[in-house]
Amino acid sequence: MFSIPLIHYKCSWWESKKARLLRHIDTRTFTQGNETVLSDYLDGNPTHEITDIMSDELSWFARDLKCRPVIVETWYERALPYMYHPTHNHGHGGYSAVVFIEFDPKVHTPTNFIAPYDHFITGEPLIYTPNVKEGDIIIFPSFLHHYTHPHTSEQRRTVLSFNITVDMDNIPLSWTDNKLSQRVDTTPHNTL
Repeated sequence: MFSIPLIHYKCSWWESKKARLLRHIDTRTFTQGNETVLSDYLDGNPTHEITDIMSDELSWFARDLKCRPVIVETWYERALPYMYHPTHNHGHGGYSAVVFIEFDPKVHTPTNFIAPYDHFITGEPLIYTPNVKEGDIIIFPSFLHHYTHPHTSEQRRTVLSFNITVDMDNIPLSWTDNKLSQRVDTTPHNTL
């Protein structure tokens, strides 16, 4: 009756791609901000570089979903001991992706996804934890809530995340450089 598309690919040419991503990460500025992981989210939006690096995976996605994907926002995340990413989503507007760059399934846990509906008998949340390895990419609807467990390893966990639109006329403002325009004007105005 209902299904949620979750696409799972193994990235092409992984060792070469990983080296490029790690070189790119070295140019980024990571902060903790309001998150509980380190991220370069506030350090610009290198969509062209990431689109180039992930071009094979984007073409597979385009073929499989019969769409024209465009990356509109990108960022890296690093988890050190005790860091985690709380439950959140990326709003409406398309798909989001996570690429597991530095990931050892023996010591790291992947992203967990929460169904937008509960178990029909118990009422408990339905949680899906994909079986991933380093070099895997998961693409999922951006409205889907997801999170990570607290990081318990001394070995850092690094992922690339990005948002993809398949409809350039329906991009959330929070995914664009026009973030300031979504703030609500709370200035009192005199009206007659």
